[in-house]
Amino acid sequence: MSKKDGLPPRMRKIGHAFYHVSHHYDENGKSVRPNVPLGSDRAKALTKWAEIEGSNCPSPLGTFGYCIERYIRDILPEKTPKTQRNYLRSAKAITAAFGKVQTTGIKPMHIYKYMDGHPKPLVANGDIKLMSVVFSYAMRWGECSINPCRGVRRHSEPPRDRYIEDFELQEFITAASPSMKVIIELAYITAMRKGDLLGIMISDVKPDGLYVRQGKTGKRQIFEWSPELRRIVAEARALPRRVHTMYLFTSRNGTPYSSDGFDSNWQRIMKRTGIAGVHFHDIRGKSITDAKAASGIDNAQALAGHKNSSMTEQYIRSRGVQKVTPLK
Repeated sequence: MSKKDGLPPRMRKIGHAFYHVSHHYDENGKSVRPNVPLGSDRAKALTKWAEIEGSNCPSPLGTFGYCIERYIRDILPEKTPKTQRNYLRSAKAITAAFGKVQTTGIKPMHIYKYMDGHPKPLVANGDIKLMSVVFSYAMRWGECSINPCRGVRRHSEPPRDRYIEDFELQEFITAASPSMKVIIELAYITAMRKGDLLGIMISDVKPDGLYVRQGKTGKRQIFEWSPELRRIVAEARALPRRVHTMYLFTSRNGTPYSSDGFDSNWQRIMKRTGIAGVHFHDIRGKSITDAKAASGIDNAQALAGHKNSSMTEQYIRSRGVQKVTPLK
């Protein structure tokens, strides 16, 4: 797998397009590397890659490697680019460990052994998460009758507790480029996730508000117009853009921001401010925490798009600060 692009074996990104690359030999015995174009859309390219790989050398039926390959081919292209990258990394690791094992032969003890022997506990958690997902589909496909990952306790992960102070948020906004400035401002007043922000299309801007469908939950939201929201969206639409661009926020070439490209911009902002240890997602945490403090848990829950208030409380609990009056 390419460490740079997070792509599976024999898949490369050249320019803005993806290609399948494999070794073949001509009639003189010389090695050649034909590039099969897969297109510029990552999800569609991944599907074509899986079709080529599947026709070349599929894992034997009944093995867990077969289930992983089928999941990558049939299910993974429907996921977000971030999920695709994370799952492809995990797929390589669990294929190396379990790919040749019969699906029905994997037991909880084998999963615990994998976790205990992994040098990075949180990475191991991600690998087991993908294993559980693949097993769920394997049950549907008739490859097994139980999911051995269920009931397996993963390594504990400390909750993210970084709260962005008001002055820090203002420093980020001041140090940002015009496009990043409006993205940061919109992220704060809406608590949207990065992927949902970057996926906003100009057609989502409607007379009664800004329409958003959360990529993680599928929940639909309408952010009603407020003076601040109108100003930010107006500034976003006034940014230099190519005529036929459909997205509200784009890179210089008119295409949607890639996750890596956006993260690079965020790192530059942090370097300019000298504020370290802040993730862009922490803006969402600040937004939800501030919403509860200003207008209660109901508004914070609506802003977050959570199914219930307990999810919202759990999300902001680690960022909340208890005020204490010292003794006289």
